[in-house]
Amino acid sequence: MKQIMTRIFTILFLLMGLNSAFAQMDKYHIDGDMKDGFTDMSSAFVIVYVNGQKLKRVSADGNGTFDFDLDFGKNYELHFVKQGYATKKVDILLQNVTAEMVGIGCRPREVQVSMIQKVEGIDYSVLDKSVGQIFYDPEIECFDWDADYTLRAMEKIEQLVDELEEKKKEYAKNTAAGDKALAKGDFETAKKSYEAALAAMPKDETAINNLKKVAEKEEESKNAEAAAKAAEEAKVAAEAEKAKKDEFDKLVADGDKALKSEDFDEAAKQYEEAAKLMPDQTSVKTKLSIVAETKKKREAAALVEEEAKKKAEEAKKEAADIEKASKANEKEQAKAEKEKALEEEKAAKEAADKKEADELAAKDDAKRKAEEAKKVEETKAAEKKEKIKEEPKKEEKKPEPKKEVVKKSVPKPPVKKPAVAVSKPKATAGTAAAIAKKEEHAEKKKELHATAKKVTKPKDKHNDIHAKLDQAAAAQNPKTTSIHEHHDWNMNQPGVHEEIAKEYPIGVTEEVYMKGNKEILERVVVKDGMGSIYWRVKHPWGGVYYFKNANVSISSVEFDLFTTIKDDEGNVIEPYHIDRVNDH
Repeated sequence: MKQIMTRIFTILFLLMGLNSAFAQMDKYHIDGDMKDGFTDMSSAFVIVYVNGQKLKRVSADGNGTFDFDLDFGKNYELHFVKQGYATKKVDILLQNVTAEMVGIGCRPREVQVSMIQKVEGIDYSVLDKSVGQIFYDPEIECFDWDADYTLRAMEKIEQLVDELEEKKKEYAKNTAAGDKALAKGDFETAKKSYEAALAAMPKDETAINNLKKVAEKEEESKNAEAAAKAAEEAKVAAEAEKAKKDEFDKLVADGDKALKSEDFDEAAKQYEEAAKLMPDQTSVKTKLSIVAETKKKREAAALVEEEAKKKAEEAKKEAADIEKASKANEKEQAKAEKEKALEEEKAAKEAADKKEADELAAKDDAKRKAEEAKKVEETKAAEKKEKIKEEPKKEEKKPEPKKEVVKKSVPKPPVKKPAVAVSKPKATAGTAAAIAKKEEHAEKKKELHATAKKVTKPKDKHNDIHAKLDQAAAAQNPKTTSIHEHHDWNMNQPGVHEEIAKEYPIGVTEEVYMKGNKEILERVVVKDGMGSIYWRVKHPWGGVYYFKNANVSISSVEFDLFTTIKDDEGNVIEPYHIDRVNDH
């Protein structure tokens, strides 16, 4: 079915043929072919009509290829004809076209026609009208297939093809049934099957010859019917016996394989099935005994091994516990020795600190006493000098008794008690440097935290765009999940692109729905106040085609390029997808 549909669609529109030259065309050149698989098309031809009048006839070669030119300023109707096939028609609309209107680089569309075999009993009236139209598109200044017309024609042609396909299936089914019955000598069934095939395809020579063959075979088999029946029965019996023996051998082989792998349960299962199939075979019973005995021995050995393994694990655990206890004792002893060493180190440090403190206190006391003595002497000298100035030289005074200098009690400085040393691990030069570095880093970290500012991440532009799409969708018909009720836009109407931009939000809105038995992927692109509609049409037989603004055929690459929008940073904005409640 897929192959037939592919051939049918090929008739409608395919590839745009390009010539090497890019000069403006003076005439419209038709280039294409007529095909039906590998059938010889040397007798096929094309008839060109203008206003219902025959203009010319162009023959096709054995491959069905043809080419000819058409003048601008006229509308043409092309008839594709071959005996035994239905005539197909294609319109070439050139009445309002001049050579000056055709853009540089524009080339005519290639016409490929898949011919449909004509069979009695099928209505071919759908082919009375053209199956496709080629028109001039002023937007692209070139020629293109009318997509809307083509899609409508395809739906009707598909029905015809389905009917023809059913006829062919019926013919093929009955022919195959007749061949099968004839091979078995079932002449009555073969005759009925061939007659049914002839009814599906009247006047078919193969079906007629098959009926003659049945009559001949039936006559020949009358004398040898009994012998043939006996031979057939013997053959069937032999085949059944052989199949039984093959199955038996397979079961035994699978059992042997399982036994070799020591999968005793599987081996026993296979041998038991083989014994049921051929009970007289004593070899299977012997193998079952071997399996049972071997399984018993292996289970006993496994128990012994498991017990030995268990004892070994217990012994290992016991040895590990002893080793663990020994290591714990050694660890405790080492800890005690370490604590003793730390205590001795602490006592030695306390003694050294006390000695140093006593020496410092003694030095301070001696210094203080020397300073006090010096001050006393200085006081005495100053008093003596003052006394000499006050007394006359000639008068001698009795020396006054010496005044006993009362020494002022100067409080002794407090003796600095040695600090009690705390037992800590001795710090090496590397450790001290590391600690200093860590403290420096901690200070810097505090400064950084004190001057740090919170940074708010900007909102994603993509989220903003999708939020707008959500708002636009919410404003539509609440009874449907579609962003709007479907419009059959007239893409040739002025201002239609602005109207689309009003209906849809900015960006790409994507919808998937069914139209008949075709899956439609519709993308509406709104940008700079203008809207365009792109289609991807997927047919059930596998054909996929792409259109812009309903009637302009484009490639899959162009479809992906035109329906992709990027933000200011060059990132692709994902389409807004909408699921429809119902088909269009």
